[in-house]
Amino acid sequence: MNDDEATNLLHRLADRVEVGPVPLRDVLRAGRRARSRHRRTAVLGVAAAVALALLGGVGVRQALRPGRPAAPATVPSTSAPAAPPGTRWVGIGHAAIAVPEGWGTNQTRCGQPRANTVVIDQGPIPLCAVITPPAVSDLQLEASPDVPTNPSFADAVPIRIDGEPALKTPLRCTNQSSSHLCTQALWIKQERALFTATSPHVGTVRRLLSSVRVDDAYVAVPGTYAADLQRGARAFTHAAEALGLRVSRRVVPGGGLPAGFIVRVDPAVGTMLKPGDTVHVTVSNGQGAPSGSGTATSSPQPSG
Repeated sequence: MNDDEATNLLHRLADRVEVGPVPLRDVLRAGRRARSRHRRTAVLGVAAAVALALLGGVGVRQALRPGRPAAPATVPSTSAPAAPPGTRWVGIGHAAIAVPEGWGTNQTRCGQPRANTVVIDQGPIPLCAVITPPAVSDLQLEASPDVPTNPSFADAVPIRIDGEPALKTPLRCTNQSSSHLCTQALWIKQERALFTATSPHVGTVRRLLSSVRVDDAYVAVPGTYAADLQRGARAFTHAAEALGLRVSRRVVPGGGLPAGFIVRVDPAVGTMLKPGDTVHVTVSNGQGAPSGSGTATSSPQPSG
């Protein structure tokens, strides 16, 4: 078959095919859908790139601070870090420990726990003879700069908590009259923070001390009692400001308490905050009886 015969054959076949009008509406609709898909793909691509850049920034910050978890970006500046479920943070300096939510604070009598409790900033302890209930656990938090000289730390093991040097005593269990008690202590050198857990259950002691964390993004409200067991507002203010916290003072009639003596601290001692957060301190003016009225000052200059 030559070229002319092939051309004639193709023309005859084309004449047999029915051709309708061009579907312009369908073509345009398909084009719009394609453009819409292209725009969505571009937007999603930009969003993904931004997310990767942000995550990369967090990764860089964490890499620059090895051993210290970065502060959660979603945590407001006035709230504590998220604790493990069913627990709350209590701490000294930048060191914190997770305590069961059902535990009280300073639920003691004559220095002995009466229920599961955290013991912190307790103040003077009256002398008397009491027996601790057999099923009670307690956790003591103390600011202790000289723990290595304590005989109970003679066989302590050096460890690290979030990169910070620490000492941990062996877990010891003893039988006292009708009760079985186990105890273990952990001291973090940089924070001068001593955690001592005591419980009839070995698992409780281990669980408490294994939850200790050190994070510069948070700091605990310092204790109010000084070495002389006085709650002087001036000394507390200096300690809080040294940790990066702000202090707001409110003066009230003290009901016989000396001027400058701390009546109340809010949030409570041991609460984990962010540097820059404010601690509200109620201070006695040394006169009259306590009442609900007082004078607030934005630039505290407490006495005592």
